[in-house]
Amino acid sequence: MVSRRKRGKRRAPVLGGDPQKAWIWGRHAVEETLYAGRWPILEFWMATSLPAERRAAYRERCDELKITCLEKRAEEICMRVHAADHQGLAAKMGPFPYVAWRSMFETLCGKSRADVVVLDRIQDPYNFGSMIRSAALFGMDAIVIGTREQVAVTSHVVRASAGLVNRIPVCRVPSLVDVLRELNDAAWDTVGMAMDAADRLDEREWGRRVAVVIGNEGAGLGEAIRAACSRLARIPHRADGCLNAAVACGIVCYELARHANAAGRRQ
Repeated sequence: MVSRRKRGKRRAPVLGGDPQKAWIWGRHAVEETLYAGRWPILEFWMATSLPAERRAAYRERCDELKITCLEKRAEEICMRVHAADHQGLAAKMGPFPYVAWRSMFETLCGKSRADVVVLDRIQDPYNFGSMIRSAALFGMDAIVIGTREQVAVTSHVVRASAGLVNRIPVCRVPSLVDVLRELNDAAWDTVGMAMDAADRLDEREWGRRVAVVIGNEGAGLGEAIRAACSRLARIPHRADGCLNAAVACGIVCYELARHANAAGRRQ
């Protein structure tokens, strides 16, 4: 008798592992990406059950960008993205358009005021997406990430950012230390967030050009990153414990935006 191998459940593909095969889904994520027009969409899927006027608007935008637009049953979309919360929209994506740091640096240095968020080894895609969302909503000028031990922009990151990853430049560099040194040489205020810092976030003066550095969810700032910052600051809180990295990023971005508005730096 020939024994048969037991087959386990088929594992869903890792979405976002290969950028040529990444799918994003959900109304906010897909709509923001479609209308921003920055990230190449290879195929746009919309459910036949969506209102006719919305389908017509999506098709018009796809025609403008020369994107293949397909109408599918909701069940087909569910099977494609392995998720039931697609809200009738999905898109197959090309490579994410990271911005070159050299051109971004030159642009930022040409501004009278600028705020940048530097992320050191953020590994949870939902944290990363939330950080992008905060940075975009509070008007930060760019996000800089490394290439080692750092989650890239994936489907889950896009969803956690509610598609706002399309509203802020994201630079991916081989060495965050080199970036911080370059910023220091250009007289930027590079501030690393650390629980043991002497300075409180709400009691410090901010420079005209600021780069705030948020560390890894568990380990915090790496030693070399910490040493490369021009100063350190902490977020004061009453109870013992530590803040989630994404929450800390939101607080820091709000504080930068508050100071910017108070100083008339932005509207």
